[in-house]
Amino acid sequence: MTLFGQLTFKQISLLIISMLLGIGVLISSGLLYLNEENKQVKVAWSTLQSSYSEKARLTSSLNAILGYGGMIHQFKNLVLRKQLANSEQISEKIGAAKVITQKYTTLPLSEAEQAAIQDIRTTIDHYAESLEKTVEAIHAGTPSAQIDKISRVDDTLALRGIDVLKNEPFLIQPENKQLHGKSVYISMLRSALGYGGMIHHFKNYILRQDQRYLLATKEAVSEAQRLMSLYRNFELSSSEMMAIEDVSKAVLLYQDKLSTIEQLTEQGDAIEMIDSKVRVDDQYALRGLHIIEHQINLQQAQQIKRIDLAFLDIEQTYSVLLLSALSLIIFTTIYCVWLIRQQIVKPITEISEVMVALSKGEKEILTSEHVGTQEIYRMYQAIQVFKESEEKKLAAESALVEANQTLNKQLTMMDNMRQNSDQQATQALQLAEGLVTARDEALKATRLANDEKQRVKAIVDSVSDAIITIHKDGLIQSFNPAAERIFGYSEAEILNHNIKQLMPSPHHEHHDDYIKRFIDTGIGKIIGNDFSMAKRRELNALAKGGKVFPIELSIGTTTIADEQLFIGVVRDITKQKEMERIKSEFVSTVSHELRTPLTAIKGSMGLISSGVLGVSFEGKAKHLFTITMRNVERLSSLIDDILDIEKLDAGKMEFHFQALSVQAVLSDALESNQHYAVENKISFHLADDALDACVLADEKRLAQVFANLLSNAAKFSPENGTVTLGAEQRNDVIRFFVTDSGIGIPDEYHDQIFERFSQVD
Repeated sequence: MTLFGQLTFKQISLLIISMLLGIGVLISSGLLYLNEENKQVKVAWSTLQSSYSEKARLTSSLNAILGYGGMIHQFKNLVLRKQLANSEQISEKIGAAKVITQKYTTLPLSEAEQAAIQDIRTTIDHYAESLEKTVEAIHAGTPSAQIDKISRVDDTLALRGIDVLKNEPFLIQPENKQLHGKSVYISMLRSALGYGGMIHHFKNYILRQDQRYLLATKEAVSEAQRLMSLYRNFELSSSEMMAIEDVSKAVLLYQDKLSTIEQLTEQGDAIEMIDSKVRVDDQYALRGLHIIEHQINLQQAQQIKRIDLAFLDIEQTYSVLLLSALSLIIFTTIYCVWLIRQQIVKPITEISEVMVALSKGEKEILTSEHVGTQEIYRMYQAIQVFKESEEKKLAAESALVEANQTLNKQLTMMDNMRQNSDQQATQALQLAEGLVTARDEALKATRLANDEKQRVKAIVDSVSDAIITIHKDGLIQSFNPAAERIFGYSEAEILNHNIKQLMPSPHHEHHDDYIKRFIDTGIGKIIGNDFSMAKRRELNALAKGGKVFPIELSIGTTTIADEQLFIGVVRDITKQKEMERIKSEFVSTVSHELRTPLTAIKGSMGLISSGVLGVSFEGKAKHLFTITMRNVERLSSLIDDILDIEKLDAGKMEFHFQALSVQAVLSDALESNQHYAVENKISFHLADDALDACVLADEKRLAQVFANLLSNAAKFSPENGTVTLGAEQRNDVIRFFVTDSGIGIPDEYHDQIFERFSQVD
């Protein structure tokens, strides 16, 4: 036997697998190495990319030109210090800013970035115009505060645009912002210090002495300190450390000067004097920012060099791995082909030839003594045994075929008998199942019909309106309990009677004609279309005993079992009519019987009060006369309210809408209702936030609303309490409010208080 003849299939398989595993380990090791190198290069390249992004570079330059030490810084100093020599530098900064925005437009921009650039350019143009106004005002000797008002520019659009632009570098690596380079943080630091940042708000605080700028300056200082703290986490050179400390000292100086500005402002010092006392030397901080940016550029050049070396290393490693992998793959492939051909394919081919000979019945078969692996040798030995067994099997098969034919005949006869029996049993079973299913379906349909009938009956019986079903010939088919209560008939008394029995003249005589006309033409005054109810109509009905009473009637039609039916819904409105009559009489009484004498009393008391009649009151009499006049006014107002409600119900209330100033409305309401505050020993106040807006409203009705609200607030506020009146804007709506410190209204009465003449205890 040869060396390979001693091997088994399992050993050959293990040998091939081992060789393939060796190649895989080699290639995997190389790929892992390349992957690690690639990660390092990716990190370095991403950092460099964020630093060298053209948009980021332009945004950083724009921050530097506009911000700390740039245009806005020098512009504010020009307003404060009136040094006209600085105006030329400001013009240069404005020109440089325009050049940068023009360069930005040559890059591929999103819609948001295009809008941002346009907003920034518009604001820069406004500053150019304001610069001319500022120079003219300085020549005229105008104070700094007045110059600031003249030259003030709205920075909202530009600041929003810069926010859009400065966020661009962070879009490179949104999943890991810690990988941003130093240049990104310096750009953010310039933004925190410059335009829209610390120096901008600091100068505005001096000029305008508004606490909002103080808070904005403090926030910008905190943001600058946070960014410098993050920058210190990088590996910094000594120059960078000194530079960042210079910037930090300047930021701390500005932070300390804020309290000085507050003190000087409270003392009433002039703006120019305050600026001279809090002036900070920015020379070292600006130089520090320049040094840091210079150091960053040097470090980025070194980083580019390291990336080039890393790429070269990866390229060399890749070449070695590629040659090694190709050599191993070629050698392994050739060896595996030879091994499979000699030890597997050739022996199996010989075995196939032997098996073909056996299938042809050849008894003399030549076999090799040993070919291939041990498994193939044992297959050759098994072939010899198979040959001997095959001869014995052929003899046994001959006898078995003969016996099998006899058995098959008997089985065929038995199978035919069984099939006939099965068919008959299946037919009987299907018939029985069909009968059971039909019975179950019938029972289920009956139960559903009964349940539906009971459910509908329960609903109809529970409603408060009368529901009457009428056949097309006018005979009553159903009469619910509400109908029995309204008309006085029981269902047994009225069923199969004509519906006109419930109608007074003239409808009693003409009802049959109404139905006939509807059936012939499909047109009716009261009857609605199929499956719909007509609008309710007020008519008179006839109850048992001859009583005629008012009702609301609506009639609809439906078709059940091919028969057309009419469904009438009747509501007794006797009480409603009585209430309308009482209300009408009450309003008439108020209008004619109370208002006329009350007007005369009010006029007489007015004459007495004016002194025309020569009568005067002193002491308690004057107090009682004042109370009487006040009660007369309240009674007159109450009568007006009642008549207004009547007008609202009748839809005759007239409104005279006009544009009203919110502040004027609030001031008039406060002045007109001040007596409520005096009477109840409280005070009325307007809310602090002034709202410069107008509303479209009826001045008289709006004053009436405020009178109600303020009088209630005054009555239910504790002594020496405060009632606040104000307004606030919510989108396009102005919301007026009255706030008091009283006991409030419990939640369960919130719905009740908007009913007429209602009052909570």
